[in-house]
Order: sequence, then C-alpha cells, then structure tokens
Amino acid sequence: MEDRSALLARYPGLAAFGEAVRGDAFAALPLSVEGRVLGVLAVAFDGPRRFAEADRAMALALAGQCAQALERARLLVAERLARAEAVAARSRLAFLDELSAHLAESAGEAEMLEGLVRLTAGALGDWAGIFVTGEEGLALPAQAGPPALGAAVEAHLRADPLRRLERACACGAQ
Repeated sequence: MEDRSALLARYPGLAAFGEAVRGDAFAALPLSVEGRVLGVLAVAFDGPRRFAEADRAMALALAGQCAQALERARLLVAERLARAEAVAARSRLAFLDELSAHLAESAGEAEMLEGLVRLTAGALGDWAGIFVTGEEGLALPAQAGPPALGAAVEAHLRADPLRRLERACACGAQ
C-alpha cells in the first residue's frame, strides 16, 4: 500500500486500531516455500511511498530468502527433536533390556527387588522403593537412593497406606 488511505480503503477493519497502526506506506511480503505460506514480512514506512517494480522484485527476493531461512530453522528444530526422541527411546529400551536381564538372572525375591529399585532409581528418579502390604501392614523390602528422600515418601504413604496405594494403583488402571 503506497499510503495510509489506500491501506484503510483496502482493509477498513484496520481503522478500529487507530494510531496503533503506524506508518504511511506498507508492504506485506509473503514468506513462502514450495507453495506453503510460512508467514508475512511486514514493512512500514514513515511517509507515503511508491514502490517501483525493481523495489518490489528486491523485496520479494528478500522475503524469499527470509522464508528459506525460516524453513531451514524449522527443519533444524525438527531434526533435533527427532534425534532427542530417538535418544530417549534408545535409553528406555536399554533400561528395559537391563531390567529384563536382571529379572531373568535373579536368584530370589530379595535380589530381584533390590536390583529392580536400583535400576529404577537410576533410570527414572533419585529414589525408588517397593512397598507391599501384608498381614503386618505396609513393608518396604527394597529401596535405593538417598535415605532422606525415601523416608519422606515412606512417611507420606504410612499416613494412610491402603488408601494411598489403592489410589496409586487405580491411576494406571483403565
């Protein structure tokens, strides 16, 4: 738009914005790559301005370069995200493989539980414990990680053990 009056004539809804729409001349250049519009490069000028054909061609070429840069940045982010997801998936599979091997090689329940919490604490958090209910109430046969953190979790569960365990187990049920 060569001047403000041409802009408001073409887009009368902009009049409601008053002085928020500053400038007298405007250029809205499409940022497109391979037929997809990624956005718009908006340029405002302080005074009225005629856009010669050479100026229009240069502005469109500049917008094309900006669009290519945006697309490369988008592809870089997508590649990094895909790589991070692949690394995370590989880590999860390695954890499951190590856990499966431990379970297969465990000679008894105590060894199995100790290894399970040791591997789980290392892979998923700072502390892990296995709580079981029995005739004598809540028991903690295996734990790994900082004792103070485990004591806080244990105190929380012992406050109302059955209800808390029931709710914890119900969260995973479908």
